[in-house]
Amino acid sequence: MESKFWVIKREKKRQGLSYNKLTKYVRGVYVLRCSLKCNGMIEPIGVRKEGILLTFSLDGTVEFDEFKIRLFKNNQEAILEYQNSVSAFWGYRPEQKYIDDDTVYKWDVVLLKNKKEIYKADSFFETGGILSGQWIENGTYDGSIQHYQKVFSCEELEKTYLVISGLGYYDFSINNRKIDETYFKPVVTNYDVRKNPKYEKLLTGGRQTVTYETYDVTSLIKIGENILDVMVAGGFYHNKDQACVVDVSFGEPKLYFELQFENGKKICSDENCFVGNTNAFSTLFKGDRVDFAGEQELMHAANRATPPTGLPISHGLPNDRVQERIKPKEIRKLSTKETLYDFGKNHSGTVTFKAVGNRGEKILLKFAEILDEDGTPNYETGTWHGCDDDGVELDTILQENCYYLSGGLDQIEPLFSWKAYRYVVIETAEDVEISDVESLFIHMPLEKDSHFECSEPIFNKLETVFRQTLYSNMHSGLISDCPHREKLPYTGDGHMIAKAVLYELDSVPYMRKWLQDILDAQTDTGQVPNAAPAFVCGGGYGWGNAICHVPRYLYQFTGDIQIVKESYPHIVKWLEYYSNNHDGDYIIRRNGQKWMLGDWLAPEAVSSNIYYISTVCYLQAMQCAKEFAILLENSDSSKWSELCDNIKKAINAEFFDKEKLTYGNGVQGENMLALAEDIVPTEYKKLLEEKVIHHYRVETNFHLDTGIILTPRLIEWLTDHGYEETAYRIMTQKSYPSYYCLMENETTLSEHWSKKWPDYYLGDDNSRLVKGGGDLSHSHPMYGSIVSWLYDRVAGLDLSKLSEKIVCICPSVTEHMEHAKTWKNTEFGTVSVSWMRKDNGFSMQIDVPKNLDIECKFPMKDEKLIARSRDNKFTIYNQNNHFNFKLPAGSWTVTNEVKNQ
Repeated sequence: MESKFWVIKREKKRQGLSYNKLTKYVRGVYVLRCSLKCNGMIEPIGVRKEGILLTFSLDGTVEFDEFKIRLFKNNQEAILEYQNSVSAFWGYRPEQKYIDDDTVYKWDVVLLKNKKEIYKADSFFETGGILSGQWIENGTYDGSIQHYQKVFSCEELEKTYLVISGLGYYDFSINNRKIDETYFKPVVTNYDVRKNPKYEKLLTGGRQTVTYETYDVTSLIKIGENILDVMVAGGFYHNKDQACVVDVSFGEPKLYFELQFENGKKICSDENCFVGNTNAFSTLFKGDRVDFAGEQELMHAANRATPPTGLPISHGLPNDRVQERIKPKEIRKLSTKETLYDFGKNHSGTVTFKAVGNRGEKILLKFAEILDEDGTPNYETGTWHGCDDDGVELDTILQENCYYLSGGLDQIEPLFSWKAYRYVVIETAEDVEISDVESLFIHMPLEKDSHFECSEPIFNKLETVFRQTLYSNMHSGLISDCPHREKLPYTGDGHMIAKAVLYELDSVPYMRKWLQDILDAQTDTGQVPNAAPAFVCGGGYGWGNAICHVPRYLYQFTGDIQIVKESYPHIVKWLEYYSNNHDGDYIIRRNGQKWMLGDWLAPEAVSSNIYYISTVCYLQAMQCAKEFAILLENSDSSKWSELCDNIKKAINAEFFDKEKLTYGNGVQGENMLALAEDIVPTEYKKLLEEKVIHHYRVETNFHLDTGIILTPRLIEWLTDHGYEETAYRIMTQKSYPSYYCLMENETTLSEHWSKKWPDYYLGDDNSRLVKGGGDLSHSHPMYGSIVSWLYDRVAGLDLSKLSEKIVCICPSVTEHMEHAKTWKNTEFGTVSVSWMRKDNGFSMQIDVPKNLDIECKFPMKDEKLIARSRDNKFTIYNQNNHFNFKLPAGSWTVTNEVKNQ
């Protein structure tokens, strides 16, 4: 029987293919690349057969009207053929009955024009086999990194795969050689059912999954005896660092692996493996502690472990890697024992260096994001303070690593914990020699597939600083709130920046994975936890609405209706949870946990009306259900529409003060929110709009007074309703509070405008005032949500209708800006827009791939514009100080015919 591996190898050679990097000249246009992916991965192996998703995207442009996806099993004729006219989502899900375990599938994409084939690209994927090993663990676990070992023999060299999962984190080598330099694997999921009575209602329900990864380890195997070594640390699976406050760990670390040989032989994890505690500890928050002089305990037979309940899955996300090696920008002595290393920018990862000293000598590493005014490190911004329900501090966790030297040369390398810092203080005895100090910026390698720049320096810095903050928080399949103190995938923080992330990075595979985390985390009662995967942390209804916003953004960017189909039942269940938390009057007054936040972290005391904000969140969720029902042609859309009207009426009855002309407490953009959600009765709209504009132009003098929920909504509303100048002046304000202040002397975004805790109210009834004052994190991406505004309003590349095959060009052309430009790689290819306004001249360049339509809408006072392409010329006339016109796909120059000076 011919080897499946040879089939693929021979086919590549015969066809001369280099998959996913094909170039073809088509009617005068070069198609640079057709990227084919299975479950978000290029040519993956070991894919679980459930839920196969085949997608393709073009980097370039070519005109076609149909495409085909064909699937081949091994080297046979096509077993499936899917053909469709051009749609926004260029992908296909083959029925599971056609997919077998342990099988190679070749697939191709064919583009057709007038029924003729004009382009073809090929790829393959391989499904994994049926898992037959055992989960194993150490019966004498002491909290250290666990060292597992398996000795095996090979009589001949043959193709060998390793299927492996270690919970929480693992790394492996064969014959002391590693297959790659990745970290913090596998990606974090809702691994298992947790048994904690205190949080049972919050943590039960949903679906559990465990990620297995498959590696081709053929190059590491030798004839004769081989040794597989696996190191396993606790990670999120066994996180006891903050157990003084809440213990939501899943259990003790455990391991699963299979060595699969081409001849069918398997070597699996079982009681014949050996395991031992080590001289190294590495946990999420307390960091690394390594005794190079210590001895590893004698290894003993592993114990069979209770398997996690999680369904085995593969994923489409790359594991963390070293993305940058940073040399110190400055080194200076703080004392005889302390040396400060400044790496020039805030980032996450850890440091590597060599050390020589006496046996048992201690080296302490202390990490800091900023320096105090006297030039000494401020460790507080990354410090965890654990408090009980009465605010009594129970535990303090600093960002530290500790090492005890062997007496020889010791190499310090990353283990299973990351820090967030710009500065590192190395504290040790004077006779210890430290050399080759570098900082390793480690994060998930999501490619930047976009560009933004403009004439406003604050906006350019905002985009750059947001990206640095984003990368610092991207670890192990999660985007966290901060990379040090909490490291949690908050649903609120995450959905607020979701659109910005989709613009900024090639992040659709990540968002698909995180959406599944959100759906999996939903409890039996319908509640969406404040973090996904589910951990106990703060938030409220504005956080849980991630279950609505994330699938909406994903659908807009991909057009994949399956996202809507899978999310809709969960949104309905979320609405049931809302319904169970009001008293029949549609007003949301309670939550399933103590945290029920409104517009969180405003510049001054957080004092928005929690009931009002929560009820508006109810309305937003209902509107999403209506939108999805219409897309699915579900008759429930009329029901949701009626309920939307009922909620609006209830909000007006409960929260609208007609005499004062205010909603809620009348603070933090609450009045604007009522306008933005079309809640305001018609007869009051103009008056309230004037009140809002007066507030931000006069009362705040073009300053922000909003928190993380309403800040982006405010700027978008102003821009979309003819107040572009007001939005621009707020966004370029330099005095406090402003984005300028938030970024001043920073390379990442801080958690709050002041960088200190503000006062805030807590509790379902907003009755408990908590005084602020302490230092906050300097690496929180949540206020970067406004970056999507840079792309879709400032530069004007609005992709919210891409699912409808429409690119909207909506630049905010103000007299304060001379130019802006942006481009983004999409499922259709690269789309771009750039505009320039100087003196009386205006010009705009639009490039949109074939098979898309262009809709342009933007304010301007010019009498007319001229749009030109290679084959067409149109004259467009001004309508009420706006231009509103459509163009076919292509390359267009739009001018007002006045030459720039």
